[in-house]
Amino acid sequence: MVCYLRENGPIAYELSLFGDDPRERVEAMFETGLAWYWSAPDREQRSAEWIELTRWSMAAFVGARASAATLVIVGTQPRDSLGDIAADLAAWGRQFATDHPSPLQIVIHGSGDTVEHVFVAQQAPEHIRVLLQAWAIDRARADRRAYARLREQSLEALVDQWRKTDEG
Repeated sequence: MVCYLRENGPIAYELSLFGDDPRERVEAMFETGLAWYWSAPDREQRSAEWIELTRWSMAAFVGARASAATLVIVGTQPRDSLGDIAADLAAWGRQFATDHPSPLQIVIHGSGDTVEHVFVAQQAPEHIRVLLQAWAIDRARADRRAYARLREQSLEALVDQWRKTDEG
């Protein structure tokens, strides 16, 4: 596991998060009280539908994860209505990326292999710390690297893709 650190803004963990059977890890996500959404954009990074991740939709998520070139999962503060998550995500992502208060609490991005990047606030709220602990993610045990090394795999690059999709 690698932890990408920086002075300000969210940090990233790089690891094989979901493994061969992601159900246990997904169950831990549900315990946070967050609303979870996932998307599997095509190879050209065009927009894809955002689907709420629930126990009912978990089978579809597991299937998509096995076949998708890219998979994005976001954890947000619960919403009164599902609405169009894509319409809000770019703005929320910019807030989250700059360490400002945002409904967005965690972003998980996987692109084509078994390694995901998990983006969380440096001073994560308690429910995110509990989730990281359930996933056995420990900053103290991780190899540390500079966040700038993520380049096109950074949270900011992902948010820029959301912004372009939202404008397009």
